[in-house]
Amino acid sequence: WAYFEHFTLPRYMSESKPDDEEEEDEKDDGKLPEETGEPEKSPAQKKKKKKKDGDDNNNYKPTYDRAEPGENEVPTKLYNPFCTPHRELGDWGLGIGLYFTTMRAIGLVTLLAWLVSLPNLFYYASSDYSDNEQEGVPIHLKGSAICTDTSWVPCYNCEWDDFPEERIGNATLVGATGEATLNFALRNNCEGATLRNGIMNFFVLVVVIVGILVMNVFIEKAEVAFDEDEQTAQDYSIAIRNPPEDAYDPQEWKDFFYNNFDKAHVTAITVGVDNDLLVRNLVTRRENLRYIEK
Repeated sequence: WAYFEHFTLPRYMSESKPDDEEEEDEKDDGKLPEETGEPEKSPAQKKKKKKKDGDDNNNYKPTYDRAEPGENEVPTKLYNPFCTPHRELGDWGLGIGLYFTTMRAIGLVTLLAWLVSLPNLFYYASSDYSDNEQEGVPIHLKGSAICTDTSWVPCYNCEWDDFPEERIGNATLVGATGEATLNFALRNNCEGATLRNGIMNFFVLVVVIVGILVMNVFIEKAEVAFDEDEQTAQDYSIAIRNPPEDAYDPQEWKDFFYNNFDKAHVTAITVGVDNDLLVRNLVTRRENLRYIEK
């Protein structure tokens, strides 16, 4: 279990680094791995320091810097599922942080919509809407538009298939001229389609639309904040859109950056060949050959 807890479950550094390690990190800033003689640090180790000036070990507040699996140089703790700050969710990736940001924003929008619709809820649950105040309705449906004030009324032109079975019936009338069957329909006596209710529903719709627009702006800002807080390979990657037609050799690209950009360190190079049309034609050829063989 100790191995699972320290290597699999996410942990954060609960204390700061010793002072000598902090000074060593400051000296190494801006230098390439080959210049310092040490292996290149991971993105989590390169993450900017958040410790404020003046803090000491007795007054240290955790910065929630994610620890590497198996970290044993500094004390670490498991992330608390309830107390972890929202800004630290980007440690698990941009998508995770944006997911919970979106969920929180949607929850706020729906809360505002519920608050605006409270007058309608109180009206539907009162005797003004239904004389028996929705008697027999489950508690979680109280305040909805369910009408419990009903009565049977004659319906001369109603067909049996026009209503559910529980809302239509018939009776046999006996008169001087003989017997006749008359259909009855269960009518709602509640007055729900009022101007007041319509206006409140319109306000709820406006709140939801405005909330979605504001939520999009908020999520875009959160995306920038999460991205700036974490250092990933994307932050150190460039894309060349107009390469020479004969530049296929990755080693040639590495030498180019090294010689022309102050001995720039290149970790990986990917050369994308614009041969989509050729690949599609080869796939079509293979399919035609298989068809001929059949």
